[in-house]
Amino acid sequence: MKTLIKYIELLFYSSFLLTACQKEISGIDDLSLSKRIPEKATIALVPTMGSDILQGTEMIPMSRVQNAVRTRLVNRFQAVIIKKTNHKWVIDTVIIGKIDSTIPDPNYHPAYIKVYNEVALPELRLTLRPGTYKIGFFLNANSQDWNPDIKPGYVVSEKEDITPEDPLPVAYTYKIQETPWYQDYKCTQLNEEPFAGWTSFTIQKNDTLQQNRALPKQVLTLKRRATRFRYLLKDTTVYTPLEGYNFPLNFENTAYYFRADFKVPKETPFCQGLNILGGGYYPQDTTCTSLKIIISTVGTSFTSPVNNTRYHMALPESSTYCSYYILMDEYYPAGIECEISNITISGRANSYMFTFDGSINRNFQLNHVSGVIFEPSPREAAIKQGAESTFYVEENTEVNAVKLFNPFFELNPKQ
Repeated sequence: MKTLIKYIELLFYSSFLLTACQKEISGIDDLSLSKRIPEKATIALVPTMGSDILQGTEMIPMSRVQNAVRTRLVNRFQAVIIKKTNHKWVIDTVIIGKIDSTIPDPNYHPAYIKVYNEVALPELRLTLRPGTYKIGFFLNANSQDWNPDIKPGYVVSEKEDITPEDPLPVAYTYKIQETPWYQDYKCTQLNEEPFAGWTSFTIQKNDTLQQNRALPKQVLTLKRRATRFRYLLKDTTVYTPLEGYNFPLNFENTAYYFRADFKVPKETPFCQGLNILGGGYYPQDTTCTSLKIIISTVGTSFTSPVNNTRYHMALPESSTYCSYYILMDEYYPAGIECEISNITISGRANSYMFTFDGSINRNFQLNHVSGVIFEPSPREAAIKQGAESTFYVEENTEVNAVKLFNPFFELNPKQ
């Protein structure tokens, strides 16, 4: 299948890049993106997203769903170019650009690009002085908390060589909601799956702009930097004793808000962001063992082709809170064991709520999907307040939440 996106052949010439960077990044000097002078050379950086990422061959369950959206990208990218100078790695250039410059941004927010089987990313023409370079490239990182120190002249490391596995400066950390009147107050906000990649290249002194040869190309492969948590509410009715009669209990056709604490052992902590080459960020002075997450369903349910049963779920296109991604890297190949606790589920205002009086364990792995299914419990209400009572939910373990729908269903919902 061809992508919804036409192959983009965007060549960012030196003058264009300089203008774009000066508009979006403060503090970039004349050394960042050069003018046409003989001691500088141009290479083409080619970011790619492999079919293994877009077709889900590393996700569980493996699937080859046809004509389906595989991911969606915020129409922005960030690139950090680092140069080795006097035995130090120093930031040379910071670039923010559009994946597709022809797509207008609606209502002053970046547009989204739906990706099918493949995607063409902008080919960057970088005009740089001779030397050894590293570059980190990021997608879907536009709304996260970027490190304000990431600008030209910043010393990254004094090591002989650096890779994403090194303790490098952070590029960005989780965005945490700090506005108290939102339901996701103090929760993480990672609504889009992050991608990152890096590469190294060297520009020789004789690689000048005057050479009449093919432009050198450097391929940079982007990788997913997250795991995903799928939460489902089974569409069923049970009866529970309430105020002298059997009260019918079910999930109505309204949005439901799942809140929980996600906790991991200190020996296998959460990464707190991504470093400047796209690896996981684990600061030495803090260890992240707990995340607060809220995920909301939409006001309808969807039928699973596996058991012909309907479930409520979160959809990135229309859920109020859809932070079902958790940052991950390759540091723990076997994954990390996570305990999900303090679980509450609420619906519309002035209606009953649900609570889960226990914890659920899941193994989170990079590029994988994990999930849980809840259903109303016939147990007596936890808190009796009439229509605003708090009832129990139980975990439904008869089926696997991941196998009920294909891994791309949230981007391709069918009722």
